[in-house]
Amino acid sequence: MSQLQQSAYQESQPWRNGITPTPWRVHELVTIDGIRFRVAESMADAIAIRSTIREAWGINDSAPYFYSQFDNTETIYRTYIAPSLETVDIRQLPGLCLVAEARNEIIATMTLVFDHQYKLVEYGRGAAHPKAQGLDLVTRMIAYCNTMLNTSFRAYSLVADCTTLIRSLADKVSKQGIPPVALHPSSFVVQQSCVPYWRNILIDKMGIDMAMAVMVESPLTGLGRFATTYHLSLSRNLTLSAPALSSSQKPFYDYTMRTLAIERNQCVATPVAVKPHMSQLVAAGTRTLTASDVGLDPSSYLNTAVAEGIETVIVRLPCTAQYRPLSQRLDQHGILSGVYPNGYGTWLASYTLAAEGATQVRHNLQTLIRREAFRSALPLARLVVNHIDTHH
Repeated sequence: MSQLQQSAYQESQPWRNGITPTPWRVHELVTIDGIRFRVAESMADAIAIRSTIREAWGINDSAPYFYSQFDNTETIYRTYIAPSLETVDIRQLPGLCLVAEARNEIIATMTLVFDHQYKLVEYGRGAAHPKAQGLDLVTRMIAYCNTMLNTSFRAYSLVADCTTLIRSLADKVSKQGIPPVALHPSSFVVQQSCVPYWRNILIDKMGIDMAMAVMVESPLTGLGRFATTYHLSLSRNLTLSAPALSSSQKPFYDYTMRTLAIERNQCVATPVAVKPHMSQLVAAGTRTLTASDVGLDPSSYLNTAVAEGIETVIVRLPCTAQYRPLSQRLDQHGILSGVYPNGYGTWLASYTLAAEGATQVRHNLQTLIRREAFRSALPLARLVVNHIDTHH
């Protein structure tokens, strides 16, 4: 352990020295089977979080992890744990790392990542140690998160991304009141060094045909590509804007209205401006554009991105008249993945531009549909396939 780690470890465990515990201890939960859920509060926790994530995803300790903030123990501590020791005001925090432990050993972790610009909380980096299988820990972590969210984060909407690899989790997320509102058919979540590990697991559990549809190995980079479902739970008393929809977006909009039980008279407000934003995991081959340039040429942009090592581009644009021409171009070159509101009630349409092409995407989705891989997101998967059939 480095000098910084030793110092941080000592400073972040005040209760061991008879000093007042950290402010998040009020949210601690101990279950009947002895599992303790709490907010991470030390460098020792950061070490365990990194180790748990890598063990759960089969990442060799010397290999880099896609999400760089969780690839380094000191970065986990500095980014998420140390700030939370100073305040319980989430407006001053980038997120909270949560852990589950048994017999004083951390066996699962999950992070709540805050997007204050859009008033969103995202479930992120959920992982349970392989030796803790059968305890349903990630699902129980979600229930624990919801308890915290209902008391401390009521003004924020909640999102979660689930891959077809953990489809049972997606269903359990839905049962927690967080249903799927988008399905991105091509997202990179398994790095090259882990592809053989996961391929063997999937083949053993599902058979080769299903395994090959669930995880597609990129011929360009060797990365593992999954379909992911985007889940959403709206904050209380959120007033929604009335969207300007294209014909292709309307079925997705109607689906989301039904799924989230939104009444038509709730959509009355003027849309809040969405600031342009780009995020990407270059090592993971995925880039996300929000409120991108209205003059974007989807085909040309994807070609340029592929040359830069990006194989999937997710484009999220407001459902307003200003973005109608771009949405029409995206219909021809991309795959409509969902229509849903953000944390301010502004409706967004999400498109996927995939280097593998719509035909291959459709083939994989159809295989997954036939084998009921999407379960709660099955109606959404059929909408995505219908969009491909209509526009490609």
